[in-house]
Amino acid sequence: MKRQGFLVDEATILANGVAKSLTGGAKAQGLNIGAYFSSDAAGSVSVADQVGTVLATIAAPSGGGKVIVERGRFEVYDATSVVLDTTSLSAGSVQVSLY
Repeated sequence: MKRQGFLVDEATILANGVAKSLTGGAKAQGLNIGAYFSSDAAGSVSVADQVGTVLATIAAPSGGGKVIVERGRFEVYDATSVVLDTTSLSAGSVQVSLY
């Protein structure tokens, strides 16, 4: 079993519907997204680029917890910003960060 974690900096936390600018990092390194879901979370969230292309849809695991999604640099090369959409999260809460 591979264990993964990620550090959260307040500057990397995504707010629902608010664009977060990427400053060249995604083009060079790819994009890593970490989500912490509350224990009562149900549904999913998505992260899209500046033109609305969904880069990741992240489903809440049963009982909550963390989910890590990695996108390679070629998948996100044209992304200059990302936006979180939580409209499909029907219950609970989530904190989504870039790392």
